[in-house]
Amino acid sequence: MRKSLMIPLVTLLILSAGTCGFKLWDISSVYFNQSQVESELAAYRPDIQRPAGFYSEPGASGTPPAPGNLPEIAETPGILGETPAGYPQSEELRYENPQIAELQDEINGDVVGWLTIPGTKIDYPFVITDNDSFYLTEDVYKHSSAAGTLFMDCRCARDFSGRNTIIYGHNMKNESMFGDLKLFSDEGFFDTHTYGIIYMKDSTYTLEFFAYLAVRADDTVIYDTSAEKDMFLEYAQSNAIIYRNPEPGTKIVTLSTCASGGLDDKRVVLLGVLHANN
Repeated sequence: MRKSLMIPLVTLLILSAGTCGFKLWDISSVYFNQSQVESELAAYRPDIQRPAGFYSEPGASGTPPAPGNLPEIAETPGILGETPAGYPQSEELRYENPQIAELQDEINGDVVGWLTIPGTKIDYPFVITDNDSFYLTEDVYKHSSAAGTLFMDCRCARDFSGRNTIIYGHNMKNESMFGDLKLFSDEGFFDTHTYGIIYMKDSTYTLEFFAYLAVRADDTVIYDTSAEKDMFLEYAQSNAIIYRNPEPGTKIVTLSTCASGGLDDKRVVLLGVLHANN
């Protein structure tokens, strides 16, 4: 190869390597910063106060149970009824979670509560503010972060009193935030990971999952916070990848994240019904 061609080629290779190196450094920096935030927040996790026997597997308090050890779906009462058989019972859960109050007072008043889904990496505080863009790029400390923060749709009520409460989170490549929602597309995983826990300052709820869907980002039913219940459930059942009939009369919680593969107009959602534990 002539010398006149070698110099531009070598220059191009050096620039390409530099660009790739910068991107890798940038990605590593994002995950490192996110890990630091998660480590700092660990002191506020409500589950460090869970009493023995919280999980269905004896001796597993404070540790997510292995697949297959979660309770099966039983009779599913409404939000004011008894907790389903096999689920964390009222006496096994703290009604008050002082760590949430500490989070609100010491870190961020936008914090609403903490969401934990046993058997996944989903174990984070969630917030609400007057718009649905701020926490896309801000962590719970309100510092710039590509991972953002789990946040409620700004149209929702902080106390989950609305018909459909929506919580958004990024689909991170390291499976953090809502990256693990895609695990529920597998029917076996869905059947053995049947519930999450929502901790709030003065309340604790069991979130029983009943449907997994892939929808458009502008879906007018799934993202309708005031959708009529029967119509919402009929629509969800018709479009679900996995579905089981929930108990009528319950409040719905929609967990939403972007679909994998860079499809900007696609979302995956996990639907649950809320059971009050106090």
